[in-house]
Amino acid sequence: MVCPVNTPRKRDTLGAVLAVASGIAGLASILWVPFLLGPLAVIVVLAAALMSQSYTKLIGLATAVVGIGFLIGAGLAVAGSHPLY
Repeated sequence: MVCPVNTPRKRDTLGAVLAVASGIAGLASILWVPFLLGPLAVIVVLAAALMSQSYTKLIGLATAVVGIGFLIGAGLAVAGSHPLY
């Protein structure tokens, strides 16, 4: 029996969905606990990169959003009275 997620088209679609989800988590880490959402978003974007071969620009953008969101969120949390995790 063949797993339905093993087809290339479904893997690419799932990789794109995971990339978008990690980008949203990266943006959310600006306003909410960055040391909780940042590492989770990195794991999700790595999974998306392993799954998808055709959405490399989207995955690159999501990686940049996660990194920049984490840095801004950590800076704001340290500068203010927000929790880091």
